[in-house]
Amino acid sequence: MMKLSNVIVLGAIVALFGLSATAIAGDFSVSPIPVAVPIGAKTASVTVRNRGSEPLHLAVRVFSWAQSVESAMILTPDTTLVVYPRSLTVAPSEQRTVRIGLPSTSGNQEIAYRVLLEQLPDPAALAGVKGSEVVVRTNVGVPLFIEPQKATAAQKISGAVLSRTGLDLKLENDGDVHIEPTTVSAIGTDAAGKQTFSATTPGWYILRGATRGFTFAIPAGACATTTTISATAGTGHNVFKGSTTQITRSCS
Repeated sequence: MMKLSNVIVLGAIVALFGLSATAIAGDFSVSPIPVAVPIGAKTASVTVRNRGSEPLHLAVRVFSWAQSVESAMILTPDTTLVVYPRSLTVAPSEQRTVRIGLPSTSGNQEIAYRVLLEQLPDPAALAGVKGSEVVVRTNVGVPLFIEPQKATAAQKISGAVLSRTGLDLKLENDGDVHIEPTTVSAIGTDAAGKQTFSATTPGWYILRGATRGFTFAIPAGACATTTTISATAGTGHNVFKGSTTQITRSCS
């Protein structure tokens, strides 16, 4: 039997991709989140604050960001952004700034990146790891958007499927900027305009050109009587509001 030696968890154990202005991960915080910069800007920055009692060691990596048809993140290592420093140590109760040099762009469409702050092991703590102990480190992914010269919104409901107790809804973003709904709300109405259900589910980024699905719980009986579904994608950037009567049903 193989004996376990020192085991260190190296992956993105905690990935914070939220929509708040500050992400708090373990004993450190990062702000702002997201980072949105206008076309023509030459630099951006994020601030890391160490809220713990031990030195914080971080490495910085940058990825271009896209979404697949299944709404999964597609991250590709990027060389167009210039990041300084690439690694840093933040003393307890102190803060450091990571500066990002931005590429020149035509500005016709928004460009999305993720700046990954990867926590590195403290050499002193690593030396003290015994046997099969696990050291958990935290990664934070910071969304960074270079905005186009003129933002064009073009979103729609591209699929609505009703079942006896659920609604599957797809929002398609054909605009040239992302939308970042903190929540997505759906309301059903019948032929007379009477509400048949109202439901809300957590939202997440929908990049330009991407489609994302959301699932809602609805009351029994709403499937057969609902003729129109209206949706609102949260209180974030470029709020989406739309409706559809194109509904696929499976009410049995």
